[in-house]
Amino acid sequence: MGSVKTDGTLWMWGRNSSGELGQGNTTIQSSPVQVGALTDWSDLVCGQAFTLALKTDGTMWGFGKNNVGMLGQNNTT
Repeated sequence: MGSVKTDGTLWMWGRNSSGELGQGNTTIQSSPVQVGALTDWSDLVCGQAFTLALKTDGTMWGFGKNNVGMLGQNNTT
């Protein structure tokens, strides 16, 4: 799960078994934790084991499992 706050920060929480919370680890987060210190996030979509987040400059960022290419990187790494 996740949300973008009105100040543009990105917050995530949940199972995190594939690193989908963008924390660089697989630690379960039972309460919201901020993803980095950036304040230019605008939207996000959370999948079962991945997250796609959109920044205000139009770039999209992906976190987590990519076994069938769901991060949009044209690979399955």
